[in-house]
This record gives sequence, structure tokens and C-alpha cells, in this order.
Amino acid sequence: MAFITRRAHIGDLQALKNIWEIAFGSGDESAFFDHFSGRELCIVAAHNDAPAAAGYMLPAGNYNSGGLSFRCAMIYSVATLPEYRNRGFGTAVVRELVSAGRAAGCEAVVLCPSGDRLFEYYSAHTELRDWFHICEKGYKTAPDLCSPVELSAITADEYNLLREDMLSDISHIEFDPHVLSYQSILCSRFGGGMYRAAAPGGFACAVVERQSADSVWVKELLTSGICETDVISAIAQKYPACEYIVRGPALSPAAASETRRFGMLAADGDALWRLSGNKHGAPYYGLAFD
Repeated sequence: MAFITRRAHIGDLQALKNIWEIAFGSGDESAFFDHFSGRELCIVAAHNDAPAAAGYMLPAGNYNSGGLSFRCAMIYSVATLPEYRNRGFGTAVVRELVSAGRAAGCEAVVLCPSGDRLFEYYSAHTELRDWFHICEKGYKTAPDLCSPVELSAITADEYNLLREDMLSDISHIEFDPHVLSYQSILCSRFGGGMYRAAAPGGFACAVVERQSADSVWVKELLTSGICETDVISAIAQKYPACEYIVRGPALSPAAASETRRFGMLAADGDALWRLSGNKHGAPYYGLAFD
């Protein structure tokens, strides 16, 4: 089936919202389009000039690794209408977004695939390669609290300062403040927030979303001198649930059974060579805004 890839224009807006709603469900498309209006780049694969697939490039910020800093673009929310799937529409969108990121001066372009099988698919059909790992743990019940923890809500800007301090020794994406504030909006819409946890001798920061009445995601948990389970227990007191999914940096790509691949990277030859030779911790994507 013939199609073309092109940049979206204002007349595509309703079609883009329709693709989003069909692929991801309704509820948060208005938050995305309102927040990033004019900042994001959208590429569509169009059949008869009507968008059949779409994806977005966000100015993520910088990818920092051991003293090296690369401008970074994030590919986000790639989706194809059901009747056009498995025909190369989405792949073409991803390829164009990688090219657009390069053209915009970004040495690194990153993507968090929505499913595990997509790692192999994108590796075979695009320049993206496995790169970022994450530690993801599941708790069916809240762990016992060993030490008192004070949990306080903070703004996205305050969270960003804590986050950068705690990730200074780990290769990671340093998010643009506007991008990180989108996560704060998602937290508010889905029940949750950004928090600082404090205890004698340590502190932590966490991004919390309630996925359902029974499930809570701690989408990022960073700790320093404080027991991780104590922070989760404090979060559980505020957000009672039957299940807690907790994400954080991996010590190495194969350090524990909870470690899994999480994101992909495309970079030009020079940037990739410099990053590949840098052993500054297991690369950490961070928040995926999923």
C-alpha cells in the first residue's frame, strides 16, 4: 500500500488525536497536545494524504555520560491505525524521526519501545539499538517499615534538582524542564505526584502514579543513604494498593533478575564511538511517560 511520510500540519490535528485515542485510549491526549503545542515535531505516514500513523519527537534535553554531554531527542507515542498495521507505516515514521533529530542537531535520539518484541524489530529495520536498562521490581504487599520516612510533595523543578544530584555518577538522560513537567501533569491526572523522602542519614525522590485502585507505579525511585523498602512503605501509606511496581537505575545490564532492557538509542558514528567507550554505569533512560 503506497504512503508518504511528511511533517504534520495544523489540519492533521483531529486525525492525530484520533490515532492517539485508538492506540492509547482517551484521557491524556489533551494533556500532551496542550503541553507540547509548538514544541514537538510530528511525522505522519499518510495514505491518500490522510495520516495513518504518527510519531513525535520531543526535545528531551541532554544525554550525560561520564563528563560527555549530547543533545538528545526523544521519539514518543508512535502509533498506527489498526487497518494500516504491519505494512511499514510505523517503521517509516521512526526512521524519519531519527533523521529529523539529527537534522535538528541532536547527537542522540532515544526511544522506549512499548513492547519487548519491538527491540528486535527496530534493531532490524532502523538505526536504533538496545542501550538503556532499568531495574523493575514488583511488590505484592507493602514492605515493613524499618525506619521512619517523611514523604513530602515537591514541584517538577524541585524534583529535577534532586534527580540530577542523585544521577551525577550514572549515564542518564537529563530531561528538559518542560519535558519533565509533563510527567508532573500525568501524575496529577492519574492520581500521584512527585515526592522527596527524608530519613535520618539519607533521602530519596520518587515519581508516583496510581494505575488503578489495586496498582501503583513508582515510575522512578532514586535513593541515597535510605532503604528503598522504607520509601516504598511510606508511599504505600499514602497510596494503599495490592501491587507496587518500582523502577530505578540498574547497576549493570545483567546485575539482577529484575534488570531488563528499557530503551534504545540512535547516534552518529562519532557520538556512538565515544559513548561505547564510556563505562560510566549502566545507561539509564529514566522516565518513559508511559
